[in-house]
Amino acid sequence: MKNRVAIIGSDLSRELFDKSKSNFEVVLYRKNLSFISLMAKAVDYNFNQLDKEISFEKAEQILNELDKETLSSLIVAQPDLLLLDFLVMFFME
Repeated sequence: MKNRVAIIGSDLSRELFDKSKSNFEVVLYRKNLSFISLMAKAVDYNFNQLDKEISFEKAEQILNELDKETLSSLIVAQPDLLLLDFLVMFFME
């Protein structure tokens, strides 16, 4: 039986689980998400004003950020494992 895993984090974390397909099933994945964004309230937006030129993947990420459905999706997915790998960026001048 595969371990069901939810990943909230970076692409690197997802790649680790993609390479070990025999042991894990990724049931939820949200990438490049900060803890502040994860815990924030939903943002009101007009769907018709979203840029129609962006890729499906980028549009999906933007809508996930605005709707704040990640925590609800996590409850529904009921994973065996939860990996929180928050993206941290440092800017140096």
